[in-house]
Amino acid sequence: MSSHYTPMEQVDAEPPYAGVEPAWAKPRRTRRRFRFLAIFLVVGCALGTLMIHRSTSGSALKTHNRPHTPTAAPSVLPPDVIVRDCGEWGPKNSSWWNSAASLSFGFPLNTNDLFFLTEGAAINGVFNVFAVPESDEHELGNGYLEFSISSRYESFIDQTQICHATRPNGDGIAIKVGYPPSWFDNTQIGITLRIPVSEKVIKFNNFETDLPYIRQVLYTPSSITFGSLKLRGQGQDVDAGLVIADSVDLRTSDAMVGGVFHATGPISLFTTNGMVSGQFNSSTSVSLITSNAPISAKVHLANDESTGKDTELIMQTTNGPINGNVTLTSLADNGLGGWFDVSAVTSNGASNLNFPSISPRAKLDLISHTTSNSANVELASTYEGDWTIDTTSGSKAEFRTLNSQDPENRGRKRVGMGTGSKSDGHGRVWWDEDGQDNGKGTVEVKTTYGSVTLVM
Repeated sequence: MSSHYTPMEQVDAEPPYAGVEPAWAKPRRTRRRFRFLAIFLVVGCALGTLMIHRSTSGSALKTHNRPHTPTAAPSVLPPDVIVRDCGEWGPKNSSWWNSAASLSFGFPLNTNDLFFLTEGAAINGVFNVFAVPESDEHELGNGYLEFSISSRYESFIDQTQICHATRPNGDGIAIKVGYPPSWFDNTQIGITLRIPVSEKVIKFNNFETDLPYIRQVLYTPSSITFGSLKLRGQGQDVDAGLVIADSVDLRTSDAMVGGVFHATGPISLFTTNGMVSGQFNSSTSVSLITSNAPISAKVHLANDESTGKDTELIMQTTNGPINGNVTLTSLADNGLGGWFDVSAVTSNGASNLNFPSISPRAKLDLISHTTSNSANVELASTYEGDWTIDTTSGSKAEFRTLNSQDPENRGRKRVGMGTGSKSDGHGRVWWDEDGQDNGKGTVEVKTTYGSVTLVM
């Protein structure tokens, strides 16, 4: 392919006078050299003075109105949290570029209410929760905390405090940040909580964090469970690994959030501008909400219709696809029935839902909506009820039924009826039982400027 750029070997040869400097040009060239040297010295002195002034003290730094990142508003501790005492960093390890220090201690675990919060300016870092085998160094009933910090300025380390805090029935850690790190300072904090475990299950009735700009990672085995798990963040990912809890509430922004969750109560994951992903198992509700990012979820919902309440699943985003694999199970002794409410709503992204297993005689109310992209739903043949598909004129709407046998092995035949056009349709499907139609569900699949496919 030809190019408008001239290859190096095709550059014209130097003229005969190349490298020969005329006598009249020498004085001017000398003046240029002196001018360049003067400018270099002035700029160098200015930069040197600024660097010296920046590194003198934390109080001097505060006089400069420099841009900071993170730019979050300072955190404030809840009014019921009282700071008791603060630890001291160990000896600092300093170099020409940065300083570092660490702090570690063990403490009795308060399994009723354990929390980790920040006060003051935001600071970047990571918070890890690990399980470790019980040993002489890691005794059951205790927690072991390790903190590390690095910063360009020692004064920043001194102004970051690790404090013991309490609230009614609760113990925790308050990280007090006295000065907001700037993009140039690159201050980082590392927090590691090690929890000794044995065959006996440890349950935290309430475990809570509020750590903006600190990534949160939980590596908890099945021997560590939670009553209420609440993780708050901002600008950094939340990765919960494996979580077994009564209820889960994870909230961050401008970051990804995900994990593997098993809860009898509600599971809620919320973020913005970040992906939501993971595996979710609940008999109450699952809520997965983000914006400008995809959702990818494998979900198992269980329901006992004798409670009179639906088990719900909400997946909601914008400008991103939704990919969901959903299993619906009845908690009744005979494995029949169950009430389920599923909603998947996005825009400018495909919505792809697959229901490989639905308990017989279950009632499923499903909405799958998107815009400017395709909407595709595949349901297990156990589904019974109404269906609707719709898209804009000129796009394709397709409905198909699969050959299948009676899921209850009672020799019933599947009956379907419907009507529609190229871009829409509606109808009904059920398992005929002596001429009776027991279908209870509703399915609505809609988009604009994209195809629609419904298979059951």
